[in-house]
Parts: sequence; C-alpha cells; structure tokens
Amino acid sequence: MDQYFKFHQPRYKYLLSLVEEYAVPDSKILDIGRSPLTSLLYKRGYKNLTTLGFPLSKTHLDKIIKVPKEVQHIVFDLNDSKDPEKWVKLPKFDMIIFAEVLEHLHVAPEYVMEFLKSGLNDEGYIILQTPNAVSIGKRIKMLFGLHPYEQIRRGDDPGHIREYTKKELIELGEKCGLKINARI
Repeated sequence: MDQYFKFHQPRYKYLLSLVEEYAVPDSKILDIGRSPLTSLLYKRGYKNLTTLGFPLSKTHLDKIIKVPKEVQHIVFDLNDSKDPEKWVKLPKFDMIIFAEVLEHLHVAPEYVMEFLKSGLNDEGYIILQTPNAVSIGKRIKMLFGLHPYEQIRRGDDPGHIREYTKKELIELGEKCGLKINARI
C-alpha cells in the first residue's frame, strides 16, 4: 500500500488542491470509489463525505484504507449507468470527485456522466481525473513498437478498459450539458 500511495501522492495532492479551491469544509462531497483520497479528504476536514462504488465487502482496498465509519457509502456499479431504471437515487452533492475510475468502466461514458449529473447541485462541480491516453510516455513507447497499455486482466479488476484524451473529456462534458473548466 505504501508504494501505491507514494506513486499516487502527486495526483492526490493535486486533487486536494482542487477540492480546497472549489469546496468549503461543510460541502457535501461524493467520492467515487473509496481510495486513500477518501481518508485524506476526511482528515482535511471534509466530514460531509460520501463514497460510491462496489459493496465494501467486495473491495480489497477497504481492508487497507482506514475510512471512518461516519463516511456513508452508496452501493452502485457505474457500469449499470446505461440503464436509468437501475440508477440509485442520489442526494444532491456540491462536489463529485470522479478520479481514476472512468478508464475502468466498460460502458459509454455519457451514461456515467448523466448518472453523476443527477446527483449534482446546480452550482456543483464534478472533478474528473483520468490517465491521458496520449501522454508523451505512451507515444514514445509506441514509437519503439511497445504497447503502452496493459492487457485486460483476469479476475475482478480487469484494469484499464479505455483511456481518454483531454479533448474527448471536454466533448463528453459538453454533450452532457456540463459547464467545462478544463485544467491540464
């Protein structure tokens, strides 16, 4: 876990800076997929925090990540977003943090964004973070004939299904009627 946290520490630091820029401590925040970020948010004073994802008993990370019991959890598989009949009714959130999840889903991203938008306050924010499909490191690997993406894995965590470019994410947000404030 220490290696995982060290590897992801720069992105957690960046996400925390965005949360601090756009949220206040009593903001109602939804964190998609429990991770060390959930604990960091709670420790930073964001106590009105809820997570969404698989049942906690199914996730190996919940045994490692120490999230206080006060943090509510909504059970929902985002791959079910394509069927609005299956949507759980979300309360309205001031901020939804959707970080490092989209690339693991096998459903059209429009479905997922429309589901998340259903739980967003009119003046709320969705922070979407995902690996860059065309980062320079991946381009260099391709130049050398190396595949920059891992194989789909066996088991419960197949890994990355599809990575996106910044342009694709901006177009996705616009298609879903979101106001865009693109960074990096």
